[in-house]
Amino acid sequence: MMKRVLLDFAALVALVAEDAVIHVLGNYSGVALDFISSNILLIRISSVTIVGAMRAIGEGLVLDKRRSWWSCLEWIAILIAAHTLVCWMDVLWNPYDNFKTVFAFTFITMLVSGEIAITIAYVIVFAIVVSWKRSDRATR
Repeated sequence: MMKRVLLDFAALVALVAEDAVIHVLGNYSGVALDFISSNILLIRISSVTIVGAMRAIGEGLVLDKRRSWWSCLEWIAILIAAHTLVCWMDVLWNPYDNFKTVFAFTFITMLVSGEIAITIAYVIVFAIVVSWKRSDRATR
């Protein structure tokens, strides 16, 4: 149970840290700000998918249990929590915004599209890791 909690916490921290890095880069570099502004949806969905794949690899290698629908729901809850924290941080960094506006604006574009991409990546990568783990055990 503790390993699962640590994996979940690491994924949550990685998702929130990604937004912090984007914010800091945007503040200190005009070129980075232009690139981020032009490609924010691609950046967010790619980073969320990478974190989801890394978590699936970690779960497949560290935990011995088979994937259940609960682990997919757990992953969706992690992404929703991370998105909520990111919206809250955005309000702290930009005081003229309010939480409801930021959350509503990013709900469909970032959260829903991110959930779809990350859940697909999570299931595929986890299945690959489990099959690799099975074939590795069979050869021993």
